Amino acid sequence: MAVDYFLKLDGIQGESADSKHKDEIRITSWSWGASQVSSVAGTGGSGAGKVDLSDFSVMTYFDKATPKFFKSIGAGTHIKTGTMSAIKSGGDGKPYLKVDFKELFVSNLQISRSSEIPMVTLSFTYNQIKIDYSTQNEQGNLTSTGPITYNTKENKLS
Repeated sequence: MAVDYFLKLDGIQGESADSKHKDEIRITSWSWGASQVSSVAGTGGSGAGKVDLSDFSVMTYFDKATPKFFKSIGAGTHIKTGTMSAIKSGGDGKPYLKVDFKELFVSNLQISRSSEIPMVTLSFTYNQIKIDYSTQNEQGNLTSTGPITYNTKENKLS
């Protein structure tokens, strides 16, 4: 299944020409994760601490957004909001996966050349992440499985 990924960041425009994601940043890959320290040895149960969320990383082509990423990391400024959308090709253009962020901070910027156009790898930290995944029925209709939000400042999952 072919999927298109877009990143929309407050105050930073990309070069996407997609009608529903105009001026967003088309991303070629992304990664994110979470880990939890747990101890089951020596006790009758399992204890857990605070979840450790990894940076959200994306890979994209060098475009007009790249200098703004450098400006953001150089000045140490935050990006108010961001959304990564995943859209199945051939559908109605509605995202089946949305990841929303609040208070993003560019934590890493790498530029490399692996093809004709230089590639940019970006990593972001964030104050809040919300993940909303939708299943798709045979008619193509999407149904959300229910969003999950985690606020890192409050250590709160909702």
